Amino acid sequence: MKTHHWIVFIIAIFILGGFLLWPKISNHNVDTGDVLTGTWHAGITNAEGIEWTMDYTFKTDGTYTVTTSDPYSEEGTYIITNEYLDGSIELTKTYDDGQKTYDMILTPGSEPDSLVLEGVVLTRQ
Repeated sequence: MKTHHWIVFIIAIFILGGFLLWPKISNHNVDTGDVLTGTWHAGITNAEGIEWTMDYTFKTDGTYTVTTSDPYSEEGTYIITNEYLDGSIELTKTYDDGQKTYDMILTPGSEPDSLVLEGVVLTRQ
């Protein structure tokens, strides 16, 4: 193969790789508007009949609360840091009076108005 063929081949690989990676790395600075606003609920009952629930409430002012059927609850602020082409949303939560931060990714669920957080399906209420 001649040198100019190698150069064209390498350029083609970079272009193809860019198209394949674009949905995973792209941040279009999309106005997410009311993507998260509202209450999102998850709940299960295990084999022993014990029920567990979790409710996230995101407000338009950038605050959130999370409550569970356990005694755990949390409140703080959030900022959406990325929205990916596959519908995933990356956000940073700040809580515990600003002492703690947590980055989390919500992926689209299989049903409309559902998101998946670390394997737990949240449904918009």
